Amino acid sequence: MENLHVLMQGLPPVSRYWAGGLMLAHAMVQFKLVPGARLEFSVSRAFSTQPWRVITSFFYYGPLSMNTLFSIYNTVQWSKLLEESFSLSRATFPDSIAVFDEEQQQVLMRATRRLEPLDYFHYLVLMAVAVIGLSTYGSYVLGYPTPMMGGMLYEILTYILCRRNPQLQVGIFGIIVIRGIYIPLMSMVFALVSSEEFSILLQQLSAESFTMGSLWNVLTTFAIWRGLVCISIGHFLWFVHSVLFDTIYDDRNNKRYSLRHGTVKRVQQAQQINYIDMTKTVMRWIMLPPWYWVMIHNIKRRRY
Repeated sequence: MENLHVLMQGLPPVSRYWAGGLMLAHAMVQFKLVPGARLEFSVSRAFSTQPWRVITSFFYYGPLSMNTLFSIYNTVQWSKLLEESFSLSRATFPDSIAVFDEEQQQVLMRATRRLEPLDYFHYLVLMAVAVIGLSTYGSYVLGYPTPMMGGMLYEILTYILCRRNPQLQVGIFGIIVIRGIYIPLMSMVFALVSSEEFSILLQQLSAESFTMGSLWNVLTTFAIWRGLVCISIGHFLWFVHSVLFDTIYDDRNNKRYSLRHGTVKRVQQAQQINYIDMTKTVMRWIMLPPWYWVMIHNIKRRRY
């Protein structure tokens, strides 16, 4: 117990609470305090009489097994790595902060450092909302139920970390070593190979009764759909946060950033141009946590 306490204390705040929730959910099921089926996501029940399923499905990974323990451990480790390196770039904030003086810039900078765990939690919430929406669509329209959405969140975290560390070397079964950027694709292939439809395809190939319909059944399996959903969500969040705002739009030189913003504003006023970058504006509304809009409003009026 003492080692577990030390391990938990070594985790950053959000990952620590997530790890605690994972252990609590599986302990309750293991000791038969609650059936595992009541923690799983079901569209018909989650949005009617049992709304807790929307949350608990992110903490329950199924009956305890080596695979479940492996997924829980990796979820906590991936979350820890991502949370420790997570921060919002200045480009994520509205252009109005370019007119802040030195004191206002320092106030905003201190606030962002203090709120980094909360910002990471907002990042996880964006993932969870996307997973809930697409899982609901998959269940209603495609007939793909997703009872445990925590596994999808784990795969999204894996994709983001692999994109941020593409040269990472990972060993599989102690035999194969692959680069981090290929791990999400390999996970989808393993899930496909272990699916029932793939087994049926192999049987048909051995019996020489293969048809194109059999191949189509394999390509439209739940494993393929789930993998594509996780990669799509992970790629969107990684690209907007780590590429669009952290690389393309950001300028770490304060003077150059303010000068560029002021020059653009003067040109727009001189030419009477009312230009709005809709891509940047929409992405900011999605990626910037809501408390910063209030905070920026107060900093402008020096209410701090």
